[in-house]
Amino acid sequence: MCQIPVFCWISATVLEDMLTTEQRGELPTTLTDLYSHFLMVQTKRKKQKYGGHQRAEELTEADREVLLKLGQLAFEHLENGNIMFYPEDLERCGLDVSE
Repeated sequence: MCQIPVFCWISATVLEDMLTTEQRGELPTTLTDLYSHFLMVQTKRKKQKYGGHQRAEELTEADREVLLKLGQLAFEHLENGNIMFYPEDLERCGLDVSE
């Protein structure tokens, strides 16, 4: 998988965040862990850039809702053997693709 540039970037992003912040925890051991951490890192970055006075480490209810919906969608697609999401899939689970 390390021959896939985007996978290398995701791995490096997650490891950089985990090794340089005070929130050190157990390193991801599965792809699910890795991608979950990546979504959290991206959520923190969004908050730092657009959030104003919010603390980047704290999830809002809206953030939590989006992450849970994405997790549910990923699980359903895994069960069905689908490897790609399409805009219609995101809309079906209540996510606005324009955001």
